[in-house]
Formats: sequence, C-alpha cells, structure tokens
Amino acid sequence: MIHTTVVKKLSLFHVKNLTRRQTCTIGANELVSARQNALSLILELHYKQREWEMNKTVTSGLIVLLRYRKSS
Repeated sequence: MIHTTVVKKLSLFHVKNLTRRQTCTIGANELVSARQNALSLILELHYKQREWEMNKTVTSGLIVLLRYRKSS
C-alpha cells in the first residue's frame, strides 16, 4: 500500500528511472513502516485486553457485593 502511494507521488519520469537500489530502499522503508504499524496495533490490543479484563473483574466484584447485600 505504502509503496503504491510513494510511486503514485513520483512522476512517471522518476518511476522509469528508479534504480534497483532506490526501489529496494522504498521497499525497506515500507517494511519498517508496516512493522511499526503492526507493533502499535499489538500494543493497542494488549491494552484493550487488559482494560477488558479489569472491567470484567470489577463487574464480578460488584455482582458478588450485590449478592452479599441481597442475602443479608
């Protein structure tokens, strides 16, 4: 995706004259960017999971408290 965007931004003249090294550099930058995006997504999912688990624990605690109050 990113590679396509980069290529679209370059003029046709530049695309035709890209050396193999330049193409590899664009590809490497794309991989680095994709890796960073993946890592940030994993981190975000990790925090969402922890938040969900904490909410679940709080909810369970409230249910126990309500049952305790109801029984006494």
